Formats: sequence, structure tokens, C-alpha cells
Amino acid sequence: MTQSGSPNVAPITLIVAAFVVARFLFRELRPRIVRGRTLWVRPAFLVAVSALLLFFAFTSRTPPLAVVLETAVAAAVGALTGVFVVRSTSFAAAGIPGAVRVQGSKTTAAIWIVALALRFAARLFFTTGNPTAQIALNAALVVLIAVAFVVVAVRFNNEIDRFASSTRIPDSPPPGAPSSRDARHRCEAYSWTAERNAGA
Repeated sequence: MTQSGSPNVAPITLIVAAFVVARFLFRELRPRIVRGRTLWVRPAFLVAVSALLLFFAFTSRTPPLAVVLETAVAAAVGALTGVFVVRSTSFAAAGIPGAVRVQGSKTTAAIWIVALALRFAARLFFTTGNPTAQIALNAALVVLIAVAFVVVAVRFNNEIDRFASSTRIPDSPPPGAPSSRDARHRCEAYSWTAERNAGA
């Protein structure tokens, strides 16, 4: 049963991996608008999935110390991945409040591809024939992606705040102070008076 079913696993895995890679390439290499109100949806979902998988890992037969070490390494690699991603991403004003225009580069796409490749390589070489080890490794790899998304979301949020402050409408003048329109009219009247006196 196991041998007859195993050949079907590799093609499905490759198809899923190719789809994910193609989606990341299409998404990262074109400009897109990131809104603040939906920025934390995916990081929050990944953090919740990470917590659930870590619960299963700690309740499995995997030694708790091994789970802790794998999670710590995954979190560190995820933080570095997030830092590399935001450093290779360009930001610009979106023209709408609470949003920023971002565009990745070939470096950004390569970082995500390497992260996904490491995920499948670890599953292929370190969990063959060991379902218990695969549970812990899956939890650690989701932690890696979750931490990377959190780091990226933090930077995106900072950029949204930065562009919002740079495009903020100036405060209205205090009561009794001349507005910019009044000042312009006064300048025009002064120029007209000066020209009239010069002609006289």
C-alpha cells in the first residue's frame, strides 16, 4: 500500500511547489498596493497555525528540547528572511490613506524561492519514514514563515506611517489669522498698487 501510493506524492508536491513559486514571482515582481487594514491578516493566521502545530509537536513523541531548538532556529532564520525581503523591496506613496505601494525585485523572489526550497529539502532529507519528526519539522518551518511575514508586516506598517506623515494636510490657521487665499489676494493688490504708483 505504501509503496504503491508513494509515487503519487512527488508529482503532487512538485505541482503545489511550482504553483506557489509562480504566485510569488508574479506577486513580488509587480507593483502592488498594501493596505494597513489587511496587512496583519496573513501574519496572524500563520502565527495561529504555528501555535497549533507546536502544540501537536510538544504532545507528540518528539523530545521537547528538540522542538524548542528547531523552533528557535526557525524563528532566527525567519527573522533574517524577513529582513532580506524588506531590504530588497521598494516603497512609494500609494496616493490613498492607510496604504503604501510596494514592489519586490528579483532578489526578493529569490529569497522566497530559497525559503520554500529549504522547506521541501528538509522534509525530503530529514523526515523520511519518521512521521513524528515530520510533525516537529513542519511546525518549525511554519514558524519560520510566520516570523518572516511578521517582520515584513512591521516594515510595511512603518512605511505606511511614514508616507502618511509626509503627506499629511497642514493644520488650519488659528482663528483671525489670514488664510493663504487672503494672503495671495493681498499680494496681488499690493503689486497692482505698486504698478499704478510707478506709472503715475
